[in-house]
Amino acid sequence: MKLQENLLRIVQEATRNAIQHGGAKQIDVRISYRNPDGMRLQICDDGCGFDLEEASLKLGHWGLATMRERAERVGADLKITSAPGRGAEIEVVVPGTK
Repeated sequence: MKLQENLLRIVQEATRNAIQHGGAKQIDVRISYRNPDGMRLQICDDGCGFDLEEASLKLGHWGLATMRERAERVGADLKITSAPGRGAEIEVVVPGTK
């Protein structure tokens, strides 16, 4: 349950950020199972995008940091890709249990 709950919270935060901060009209969520190599979760939006370094420094905004912490808790790698005018992509790769 720990894995499912943390992944759900990452999707919720990414979705909330895309709508609230990015003004996204479309959000795609994809889950790819790669047995026995784990799984990959992608959340992509068509919002306004953002400068990752600048967003990470904003006081009182914990969404990106919280997503990273949740991924670390379950042993996953989290990658955030965005740029102003280009939307955002959050990718979480969960290793398998070989």
